[in-house]
Amino acid sequence: MKKIIRLSLLLLTLFLSGFCTEAFGAQAAEGKKDINVSEFVLEHLADSYEWHITTWNGKPISVHLPVIVKGKESGWHVFSSERLEEAAHQGKDYQGFFLSPEHHNKIYEKLADGTVERPWDLSITKNVLQIWLVVFILIGTFLYCARWYKKHDSVKQEAPRGFVGAIEMLVMTIHDDVIKSSIGEKHYRPYAPYL
Repeated sequence: MKKIIRLSLLLLTLFLSGFCTEAFGAQAAEGKKDINVSEFVLEHLADSYEWHITTWNGKPISVHLPVIVKGKESGWHVFSSERLEEAAHQGKDYQGFFLSPEHHNKIYEKLADGTVERPWDLSITKNVLQIWLVVFILIGTFLYCARWYKKHDSVKQEAPRGFVGAIEMLVMTIHDDVIKSSIGEKHYRPYAPYL
């Protein structure tokens, strides 16, 4: 079973590396000789109202995230970020809201008197969704490890193996090699739980 999992992960890695090659190759085929890596990375790190996954045959594959805004005049609105994109392609706004390129594609509201203001924006953006995913993964990991320790007898001093052993090794490495050496042997204890 372990061999099948390892082989699957290897094949998945090789498969996904083809997408990276395809993305950079497409830029080179368009006549761009120099690939600006910092621009490429910063574009993917920037916050957005959609989560761009890949481009397939010239069409972007994205997950459009929910927009939750409270306009100054119109109250609360909940809609898909796809509506804003469609309106932007038509040169319009959606229910008075639009993405402002001058302000890093944040949502702005066009008021009745013609002024433009930033509404209350409680939207689930790409960075928010990524943080939530990381939180759920970490909580799941810690609960799984806690369950292992709860099931195994502490008197027998049985060493954890597999996934729990790897997590314990990671935590002990951070604790001993990073926190203690950075903060010092005398003062590290109050800060260790936070790191």
